[in-house]
Amino acid sequence: SSLLGTQFVNMALPLTAAIVLDASPIQMGVVTAMTGAPAFLGIFIGAWIDRRPRLPILIGSDLGRAALLALIPISYFLDILSIWLIYVVAFGLGLFTMAFSIGYRAFLPTVVAKSELVEANSKLELAGSGTSAVGPAAAGALVQAVNAPFAIIFGVFNYVISALLFRWIRVTEHAPKDASGNGTENAGGIAAGIRVFRRNSTLVAIAGSQATLVLFSAGFMSIGLLYKVRDLEITPWLLGGILSAGSIGSLFGAIVATKI
Repeated sequence: SSLLGTQFVNMALPLTAAIVLDASPIQMGVVTAMTGAPAFLGIFIGAWIDRRPRLPILIGSDLGRAALLALIPISYFLDILSIWLIYVVAFGLGLFTMAFSIGYRAFLPTVVAKSELVEANSKLELAGSGTSAVGPAAAGALVQAVNAPFAIIFGVFNYVISALLFRWIRVTEHAPKDASGNGTENAGGIAAGIRVFRRNSTLVAIAGSQATLVLFSAGFMSIGLLYKVRDLEITPWLLGGILSAGSIGSLFGAIVATKI
């Protein structure tokens, strides 16, 4: 549910800026930058999450995203929607999504046995790829039908449902002994994490690959969306269909990941 909500947000939020607010290329770039800016805080967020139970963080992240997103349709209805509000919402969404992404990966070993982690991660990727294949098309159709700001309400609904589903999980988490997480402990944990990271060539390669992918994807999405909507005059539902078609390869990759 959370992944599906994110697919709707990724579609409806930039379309709100592009269509409703007639955002310029620079403004679209800022929206994308605001979403990705919290990545610079990732190492600190990771150290903070490492010392706390993950389940409350997952629930709080979903509810936080739902509350932020609700500001868009409300402000649009009140005729006070602005590009600055989009910036704030985009940054907040990026922050909560960063916490959620780190937290739910760390939460998985609490739910499944170590021998089942590969299969469980594969199923998570399958769920993500499935929503990537279906979500954009559904989001585009909804934006076409009810206007982008109101389509965001569906994203709010999905985040609330996700929070409720996590709330129903019955699992006992044991926080680390240094769960107080003071400044010295956090700094020590970050330093230790960096040392482990630098010694592991696989982690370095994954980080480099991810950074490259995110950088160029962000540049493509911020300008590419304007080009498709304004120059090619592609409708939201067709744009969603194009993005969904591009995600089918990821779906097949997730299906065969365990065997590979």
